[in-house]
Amino acid sequence: MNAADKPDPAASHRRVGRDAAAIVLAMLALLALFVGNLAYWVRHHVYDTPAVVVAAQQITGSADTQAAVTALLDEKVIRPALEQASGALPSILQGLGGSLTDQTAGLVEGAVADAVASQTAQEISTRLVATVNGQLVEGSGPIALTPAQLLDIVAPSLADNRAVAGLVDLADRSGCCTVVLAQRGDLPFVWQHVSAIRTAGVVLPIVALALGLAAVAVARRRVRIGIVLAIGIVATGALTLVALAAGVHWGVEGIGDPATRSTALVRQAARITFDVTVGDLRTQCWLLIVAGAIGAGALIAVRAARRGGAPAAR
Repeated sequence: MNAADKPDPAASHRRVGRDAAAIVLAMLALLALFVGNLAYWVRHHVYDTPAVVVAAQQITGSADTQAAVTALLDEKVIRPALEQASGALPSILQGLGGSLTDQTAGLVEGAVADAVASQTAQEISTRLVATVNGQLVEGSGPIALTPAQLLDIVAPSLADNRAVAGLVDLADRSGCCTVVLAQRGDLPFVWQHVSAIRTAGVVLPIVALALGLAAVAVARRRVRIGIVLAIGIVATGALTLVALAAGVHWGVEGIGDPATRSTALVRQAARITFDVTVGDLRTQCWLLIVAGAIGAGALIAVRAARRGGAPAAR
C-alpha cells in the first residue's frame, strides 16, 4: 500500500468532528425553536391585552366570578369605608354610628345587587380580564385592585350612585382598601419574567434559524442534516400539540391558595387568557408541522434522486 493510499487520521477526525458539530448545532436549533415558538406565542398573543379582552367577550362568563368580585367589593371596600365614616362622626353621635352603618350598608348592598343583576357574568369576567391581564403584563409588583378598579369591574354604572361612589372615594383616599389578589412571586413563570419572554419571542426564532443554517453549513452530508432538521421541526410542533391535548397549562392552578377568593380571581383571569389564546399556539404548531413535513419530503426526494443518478449522495 502506498503512503498516499493510507487513511489520514487527522482528516478522519475532522470529518467526525464536523458530523458531531452539525448534530449538536441541529439539536440546539430545534431546542431554540421549541422555546422560541412558545415565547413568540406568549409575546404576540398572551401579552396582547386588547386582543385578549376582545376574545374574552366571546366566551361565557362564570357566575362564581361574578359573585366573588361582588363579595370582595362588599367585604373589602364598602364595609371598611362605612366603618371609617362611622368612626369619624362626632363623639355625641357615636352611639348612632352602628345603626347608621347598618342602614347605609343595606341601601348600598341593594344598589350593588341591582347593578350586578342588570349585567351578564360575561361582562364582569371581561372587565376582570382587562384589569388583571394589564397588571400581569405591565406591572412588576403584586396584582392588586384599588376600590375604584373593583367598582369598575363589578358595575361601572355604580359610579353614578352617590352613596356607593362616596364610599369608594373615601376608601381610595384613605388607602385602606386596596385588595391584593396575588403576589408576583406566586405567579407562573410566564408572568414573573415578562421582559425576558418578550425578548425571547424575538431572539430565539432568529437564533433557531441561524443555528439550523450553521448546522447545514458545517455538515458533510447536508441533505441528511436538512432531513434531520425538518423532521425535528415536525416533532417540535407535534410535541407541543400533544402537551396541549394532555391538558398542560402554564401553572394557572398553582396561583395562590385555592380557598382564597381573591387569588381565585387571578386564576380565573389567567385561565380565560389561556383559553382565548391557545388556538393561536395550535395554529403555530400546525404551521411548523406542515412546513417541516414539506421540507422533509422534498429533501428525501432530492436524496433519492441523487442516489439514483450518482454513486454517492452528499
